[in-house]
Amino acid sequence: MVRILVCLKQVPDTDDIKWTENNTIQREGLVSILNPSDDYALEIAKKIKNNYPAKVTVLSMGPNQAKDILNYGLARVADEAILLSDKAFSGSDTYATAKIISTAIKNLNLKPDIVLCGNSALDGETSQTPVGIAEFLGYNFVSNVKDFNRLNSLDSKILVKQELPEFSKLIEVRYPAVLSVIASGELSKISVYDYMRAQGTEIQLANLDKIAIPSSDCGIKGSPTLVKKAYRPIFLRKAVAIDKDLAFQKIGEVLR
Repeated sequence: MVRILVCLKQVPDTDDIKWTENNTIQREGLVSILNPSDDYALEIAKKIKNNYPAKVTVLSMGPNQAKDILNYGLARVADEAILLSDKAFSGSDTYATAKIISTAIKNLNLKPDIVLCGNSALDGETSQTPVGIAEFLGYNFVSNVKDFNRLNSLDSKILVKQELPEFSKLIEVRYPAVLSVIASGELSKISVYDYMRAQGTEIQLANLDKIAIPSSDCGIKGSPTLVKKAYRPIFLRKAVAIDKDLAFQKIGEVLR
């Protein structure tokens, strides 16, 4: 049986972002949604589970309200859910977040063969956490995964399609591996029965002590990066699209 872990993140569903004194997002009171590309990570987990014997766990790090996206993950595909929640985790940058999640994976004895993450998060767009998790765990890593093709459990290999700006290609990677998934295609629908099953599944809670990580590795203290300033950009210049056949004429008009 293949063990799959899907990392989910709850992100703000609003442009009205407020900032803390440390220039991190003030998440309390915000309307939140599942990070869009994480939904496609769930979709790949579902494709694997539909074709091979598999156990799927969903995991999120955040406040109590993150249970909403874990319940969604349970309804979509997962067999169990874990919420990493502790005030000490607040303000963690991508490095500290990857360290907390990877430590939880190790110390909760999850032993996943495949870790699926969204390629990037709406509230940061760094794409750093998935590769950080792979680095801390010592797992192989593939980014920009668009789809799943097949799995060879005898050789512990999975074949995936990677979509890059210039081209796409098939990559066979030996697991354990971390795959970061891009948003692509349509998502399968969830039945009423699946939602009912999810509501009856208890979400496991794990705090700082349970995953056995020092507080100095978490939050602001454990984050080597710091947001110096957060602000909304003001665009004073106007972009104009120019037809290539009229380019020289238009450029001449602008320069006069």
